Amino acid sequence: MLWDKSFAELGAYLGTPQVTRTESGQWVILLGYGYNNSTNQSGLLVIDIATGNVVKQLPTGVGSAGDPNGMAEVNMLDTDFDGNTDWVYGGDMHGYVWKFDLSAASAASWHVAYSGQPLFQAKNSGGSRQMISGGVLSSVEPKTGKVWLFFGTGRYLNVNDPSNNDQQTWYGIIDGATISGRVELDSRTITNVGDQRVITEANSLTPGKKGWYIDLIDTRERIVDMPLMVGPELVMNTTIPDTNVCNPSGSGYVMAISPYTGARLKKTFFDLNNDSKFTDSDKVSVSGNPTIVSGVKVSSLNSVPQPVSAPDDIIELAINCEGGCIETTAIDPTRNVGMQSWRELSNE
Repeated sequence: MLWDKSFAELGAYLGTPQVTRTESGQWVILLGYGYNNSTNQSGLLVIDIATGNVVKQLPTGVGSAGDPNGMAEVNMLDTDFDGNTDWVYGGDMHGYVWKFDLSAASAASWHVAYSGQPLFQAKNSGGSRQMISGGVLSSVEPKTGKVWLFFGTGRYLNVNDPSNNDQQTWYGIIDGATISGRVELDSRTITNVGDQRVITEANSLTPGKKGWYIDLIDTRERIVDMPLMVGPELVMNTTIPDTNVCNPSGSGYVMAISPYTGARLKKTFFDLNNDSKFTDSDKVSVSGNPTIVSGVKVSSLNSVPQPVSAPDDIIELAINCEGGCIETTAIDPTRNVGMQSWRELSNE
């Protein structure tokens, strides 16, 4: 054991600590200010991995004893591909999305980006703020080089949370300038078709828009996990808890969409009839038209799905469910083919 220390700012941190190297070459651990922390704020804690000493504290200044805050799991991005983390993103219980700039070689120059202001605050259609408890995923759009952030809202921590029926939302936003609200985002719509669902079809964002949002439509539905990229597709699981707090049960959906438009995929992703093929028989009828499925219902509370290899070159999503079970569903993500990189060798 290298060290064993307590950090008052850590509080109850439910995310995974992130180990990375900074531009100074120092290896560190990155953590958000957890729930019930000593400052009642959200923020970023940077700890030297070898000594356990605090390298930098970056509080956001948002939160108080009367209105406490805290941050979910943080996410890192290496913008210049040198193996060092430049930017860190996090979402908090007040619905704010924060960007922390660690791109300088000196920790003294690290700071909360956008002059200490949040990039965005999640609010529902009625203007009420939405908690971010699952974390924020960053991704670079290959065609444009723009940095996107994906996250959902909702919480499943306190005794009153299961019965909460506040409107929750799935977001995809572009990092580049602060976003005033959902008016600057494109809206996408969910339609339930039995135990499947479909999302609005779109080829691109509306010019001038800075991302998209999708309001969840089932009662008590929320997002309490971080999304993941499976190939170039964005996958997210939602949670619909039972209202009986003595019976931690429920259901949810696993969904897959186009990340940079927030729209329905152009190809079949889910194998609905379990024949290990992806054909029109895996579509649903919407207004009489065969339509690609954007989500499938899961019969219990679920966790972040993980892609796994199956026989016959099939890829499945494995989902942890109640009672220690694992549900699987075959998927057909877009696969990268051909040359992925190259290296020039010279004997000069």
